[in-house]
This record gives sequence, C-alpha cells and structure tokens, in this order.
Amino acid sequence: MKSQYVVQFEEIFSSESVRGERVHWKINWLLYSIILLLSSIVYFIQDNEAGKYGMILSLVNLFYNLLITRFINREKPVLWVRYVTMSLNVMSLTAYIYMDAINNSPNIPVTSAAILIFPVIIFFGALRMDKRLIVWTTAECIVALNALFFRFYNEFDLFVEKRLVSMDILSQVYRTIYLGMCGLLVYSVPLSMMRVLKKQQLLAQESLEHKQRAFQDALTGVYNRFYFDQHLSACIQSAVRNNHKIALLYIDLNGFKQINDTYGHDLGDMVLKSIAEDITSNLRPDDVIARIGGDEFVVVMSPIYDPNDANDLAHKLLTAIKQKRFFRNIEFSVGASIGISIFKEDTDTMEQMIKYADKAMYTVKKSGKDGVAFYEFNKGTS
Repeated sequence: MKSQYVVQFEEIFSSESVRGERVHWKINWLLYSIILLLSSIVYFIQDNEAGKYGMILSLVNLFYNLLITRFINREKPVLWVRYVTMSLNVMSLTAYIYMDAINNSPNIPVTSAAILIFPVIIFFGALRMDKRLIVWTTAECIVALNALFFRFYNEFDLFVEKRLVSMDILSQVYRTIYLGMCGLLVYSVPLSMMRVLKKQQLLAQESLEHKQRAFQDALTGVYNRFYFDQHLSACIQSAVRNNHKIALLYIDLNGFKQINDTYGHDLGDMVLKSIAEDITSNLRPDDVIARIGGDEFVVVMSPIYDPNDANDLAHKLLTAIKQKRFFRNIEFSVGASIGISIFKEDTDTMEQMIKYADKAMYTVKKSGKDGVAFYEFNKGTS
C-alpha cells in the first residue's frame, strides 16, 4: 500500500519562520524610512538635537537591513540574523529614548514612550514563531526599560510627576510586569499554533488511516475492489487524455481451494498473503494490485506502450506464484491462470476491460490452467 505524505508541523513552523523573517525585514525598511523622515523634520525644522540621533540610528538600521538581504532570501532561517535584528531594534529604541531624555525631558520618553513601543518590538520577535527569540527579546526589553528608568530616576520633573505619570519605583515594577505579560502573551502564540498543528496532523493521520482501511483488503494488505474500480476508472480517463494504453491482468489461483479444504483457512490465509506479497514485489512502481475475490487478484498497468510488457509481467507473476511455499513444515504449491485485456485496443470501457480480462483468464483455465492469455486474439497461452 502506498501512503500519502503528511506535512509535519515542524516543516510548517520552519516555513512560517522564514516568512516571518521576511515580513519583519520589510517592516524594518518601512519603519526606519519613516523614522528617518520624521527625525529629519525634528532636526532640520524643529531644530531639536534628538532628531540627529534618530537620523543616525535609522540609517544604521537601514544599512543593516541591506546587509542581511542575502540571508533573508534563503529558504532556511539563519539564527544569528534574527537575534541580531531583534537586539538592534531594542538597542536603537533604547539609544533614541536616552538621547531624547538627555536633550529634552526624561519624563515622557522614559516612562510612557518606552512602555508603548517595547511591546511592539516583542511582537516583531513573535513573527518568527520562535519561542526562544520571544524570551530573548522580552528579556532585552525589560533590561532596557529598567536601565533607562534608573538612569534618569533622579532627573524626573516632580511637577510633571504629580500631574501626568507615576515615576516612583512601584510604578516601574508595574511597568516591568506589564512588559513581561506582553512577552508571555506573545509567547503563547507559537505554543497555540503548535497545538493546533499537532491536532491537525493527528486528524490528518487518522483520516489517512481510515481512508487506507477503506481501500485496503483486510487479509492481504493490497487494495480492495472498491479502490480498484476507482483507480481503473481514473487510469482510463488519463489514457484517453494522454493517448496511452492500459493493461489489466486478471489472476485466478489454481489449487488454492484444496489448501483451504485440506489444511484449513488459517494456513490458506498464510499462503494467500505470501502470494500477494510476491505479486506486489514484481510490479512496477506505478502498477496497482487489488484483491477482488477469495483467490482472485487484478493488476492494473498504467501506462503501457507495448502489450508485450503486460505479457512479460504476467509470466513473471506466474513464476512467482508457482514457487514452492513452506508453512508449518508443509510444502504448498499453487498455480495461476492470468487473462489480459488492453484498453484502447480491444476495449472501450472499464466494464469491458474487466469482462474481457476475465474471459481471457477462463480461456487459460479451459486449456489446462497455469498460463497467460490475451483477450484480443486469445493467444499467448503457455
């Protein structure tokens, strides 16, 4: 039985990680271009010294973004790129707040701007679906937030403190907890996605197993009649579109009933499974075997371009089936009658193809069994 490929959730995460890396790279281009423009306005029009540092930091980030372009276009993420990118974002924001506090007032930048912007950087880290990167970025933001606060703690304007914001130690503890909660919430995103993907994978595997069981013969493990009908119908449609031929081999075992009657169905089942394995091992990769009766099998060869290919395979299968088998120290020998019909030569429909292959098989049985016959000319019996 051929199993379908199930995409693993790790591969989905890897794909999303690469996509998130590219998204953040594009956001950096947009974000730092805007910051460069606004900093230029602050510096040249408002004559504020902090604008100069905003221009420098935005140019540094834009240049870094240019340097990592070749890594962004790769199919697999480069770990050091994502960590350096996030660290550079945190350091740039921290440096700008520091310069703004030095050149203006530390009250608003240190207590309000920082707490508003640091969570955005943490969110950027979550774009990679990387839990460790989220922890890394959150920790950096918390360290930067507190470093700024304690650097300027003694320089806060008490008049502003009483009217706008809380600038005491307890308020900073609240801000630190708030930032940690932001990181925790963002951290739950990849965890939740992983749980969803694992559940989807489990459901997909269960669905695949149910589908395989619906198509599988319970005893031998090869396909059943239900799958055979669908597969042959699809092969015929393909043959019509692509102008190629299909061969159907109808195999009926000789002497198998006597084994069941003499030794019981347990040993008979062992022999049947062994024969199914031998048939399967001799098929081409695209050939399909199905069990459609107690001791009847069919093989669909699609495509074929020379009917002799079907004849050659049929004789190989005949030899494989007739080999001696030993179970419980008992020797078993089973023969086979194989009939062949060719689509687009002697048949026009699926029903005819099955009917003619069955007739060719009975031709073999009437002529002495253990042979191969084509329906088209009822020849090739050996």
